[in-house]
Amino acid sequence: MTRLHPLLSRALAFTLLIAAAAAVYLLAVEPYQERKTELADSIALSESVLERLMQVSGDPEALVRRRDALANAKPAPDGLLRGNNEPIAGAFVQSFLTVAIEGRGGTVRSIQVLPVRPERGLRRVSARAQLRITSAGLRDLLHHIEGARPSLFIDNLDIRSGQQAAGRNTAQEEAVPLLVRLDVYGYLAAAPVAEERS
Repeated sequence: MTRLHPLLSRALAFTLLIAAAAAVYLLAVEPYQERKTELADSIALSESVLERLMQVSGDPEALVRRRDALANAKPAPDGLLRGNNEPIAGAFVQSFLTVAIEGRGGTVRSIQVLPVRPERGLRRVSARAQLRITSAGLRDLLHHIEGARPSLFIDNLDIRSGQQAAGRNTAQEEAVPLLVRLDVYGYLAAAPVAEERS
């Protein structure tokens, strides 16, 4: 067996020592450092979210008073939208309309909540929808909207055929896609309850 030159032997040993140290660093120290950095970032993000929630929530006692006021609120008269919050009422009309359209085989192209306006001592909450639906689906949709509780009404109904209807029978007519635009609205009680200030 040939012996290595002492200088070459030391260089080889030093290289092996450095390789072992690098392996320990790559397998143990670096993953630990990466995990520590990830946790620090996660903690910082959680703290910023908590700080924003604390700013939004404001006074916890005011939130409890508001919750109790909502729990003890009198129900809306039959036919009116529930609650006093205009944005929530608008979201209800929008959500109701989306579910009603999709439940009758229609496709929603767009739905937009319109500005609330006073009307005959109440507040009118409206949503405008553009959709694609068959004539049979549209018939069912209109019946569903006008029979809903709370009461909803249809306005500005515009119907256009998506295809020409020459030489079709009744079954084919009911399957023709229609492009429809309509407004659906309901009413809230006249004046919102004044919100408590914290």
